[in-house]
Amino acid sequence: MRRLITLSVFFFTIIFCNAQAVTDTVPVNIAAINEDSSILSKTLIFADSTSALSVSDVLTQSFSPLILSRYRKKVTPERITNSFYLKFLVSNDSEKEKSAYLYVGPRYKEITLYKIGGGLQSIKNADSIAGYRKFTLAAGEKCYILAVLEPLKSEFGGITPILINRDFISFYKNFLIGHKNDLQIFGLILSG
Repeated sequence: MRRLITLSVFFFTIIFCNAQAVTDTVPVNIAAINEDSSILSKTLIFADSTSALSVSDVLTQSFSPLILSRYRKKVTPERITNSFYLKFLVSNDSEKEKSAYLYVGPRYKEITLYKIGGGLQSIKNADSIAGYRKFTLAAGEKCYILAVLEPLKSEFGGITPILINRDFISFYKNFLIGHKNDLQIFGLILSG
């Protein structure tokens, strides 16, 4: 009888209980990124179902670890109208200014970046590439980056945040294109 109760409790905890992952609070040092680096375990997410909150209001909301989020693998069609907010801590431990690109996936119509540190500052970089957003940190600077994502209607959209070194971006783009299947490449050629 005790074995049956023990097994029942064991199966109950396996089926209905979720472990909580602790988000890494160590900043991502962009000076140490040689090529690219996944920041999935260091990223927090908030989904605004109304898409009506201001960026200042979003900062007062509770963010959760992206690694535990259901949006990491797929943004469902019901959630296309949502705005998604990613927050992660970055630093530049070098003695000179450094830049990196944020790539969150191929299916976003708008990606806007903000620096959070001593206030909220919009990041405007004219040399950002479609789908990639560039940000720059001064020597010794440490701050949070807030990314506002507006997804496209697609069956393939997920959220996979990656930081890419400024000098490696052209190689990274060529790598992604080189690993597409023939049908996707044909579609790229037709669309220009």
